[in-house]
Amino acid sequence: MDPETGEVSYELTAERVDPEAGGLIVLTRPRALVYLGERVVRITAESGELIQPSGQSEPESGQLRGAVTLDIFEGFGPGGADEAALDAMTPAGTLRTETLFFETALGQIETPDEIVYDSPGVSFSGRGLLVRVGELERGRRYRLNTLRIEESGGVRIRPGALGSGSGSGDRKGAGGAGEDPSANESTPEGDIDFYRATILGGIEIAQAGRRLTAARLDAFARLLDGRLADDAIANLAFPQRVEAPATAWAPSSADAWSPAFAGSAEQTVGDGEREEAPPGTGEEIVITWGGMLQITPETTEPAELVRDDAFVRFSAPRDEAVLVEDDGTGASARCATLMYGLTSARLLMTGFGLDASGVTLSAPGAGEIAGESLELDLASLPAGVVRMRSPGSAHAAGADRERRIAWSERAEIGFEVVRDDGGA
Repeated sequence: MDPETGEVSYELTAERVDPEAGGLIVLTRPRALVYLGERVVRITAESGELIQPSGQSEPESGQLRGAVTLDIFEGFGPGGADEAALDAMTPAGTLRTETLFFETALGQIETPDEIVYDSPGVSFSGRGLLVRVGELERGRRYRLNTLRIEESGGVRIRPGALGSGSGSGDRKGAGGAGEDPSANESTPEGDIDFYRATILGGIEIAQAGRRLTAARLDAFARLLDGRLADDAIANLAFPQRVEAPATAWAPSSADAWSPAFAGSAEQTVGDGEREEAPPGTGEEIVITWGGMLQITPETTEPAELVRDDAFVRFSAPRDEAVLVEDDGTGASARCATLMYGLTSARLLMTGFGLDASGVTLSAPGAGEIAGESLELDLASLPAGVVRMRSPGSAHAAGADRERRIAWSERAEIGFEVVRDDGGA
């Protein structure tokens, strides 16, 4: 019990309790309820040991062994709920492992063993877990201070089970690059936390035939009362496979995108019928990597979250590349760094550190765009504008001849997914 608030922070029971010398307490089939603000964690195991020195009212450390299970329940007020209420509920998530060590003063749990986590929207496996939580407001609100996983077995995300996810455009306003994003900012009610996650080594993200590979991932998130906003991740409409020609640059019709070039350029175009995009992208996302994952809080708002509630940056060492491939369309992209705002659906690719080609974006039968940097608004798919902020070139591979564009300073290239009248 909390000596200042009088609120119960945890309850511990066991089928058998055997005190031994030196403050050791041996437990048979222990069960615990841990209250963390609006969350209640139910912990069960086959056996356990507590260290509670003489004169102390609480154990200072301990361990659990055998079929250790943590069921996480949400939506409670201070004081949580009893076992009967939890038995009638479905956990928001469940973590399983074989051993679990804890230290009360540090708010820490850890295990060197394999862990498996399941929830309606996310499944995860790995090995070597360390978690520390801290109390921000005594007896009322807890915050994750550290989460580290030494080895990953992979993450599976089911977007359709994560919530509405209906967001699109900027959370902080839809202004241009030179506009102050705070002008349209609304202040949400609740406690806001900022987090950074870093993943190292052999990263691959795959969804429905689309893959991204990189050496490092840095992810940033703004959480309101411990959760992402429902519209923190924009839905995207990816195009289906088309055989030829798949991209039209600088179409002449009045309702199409119009390119703007600075410097010398040779402009060519293609035409065709637009290919309708499928609804939504609810397919499972599979994430794997070979190194460590670490999540820590940020003390101030990161620059990456000025326009987004969630932001990711993929990178590769010098002379290596971040690769994006789509089996369905045959399209691919190559760059040194890829940055993406999940709320605004804005993509930035840079090629600094790579060979002379820098960023390349290509599709079989359609052509290729190359330059040092590339910006794209994915919220506009299957049509949009590619913005090149540096010298570059592009060519479209049509049925009769190749068409080429080159520029010396910058370019904006309109595109849309097309097919010819024969449906080829």
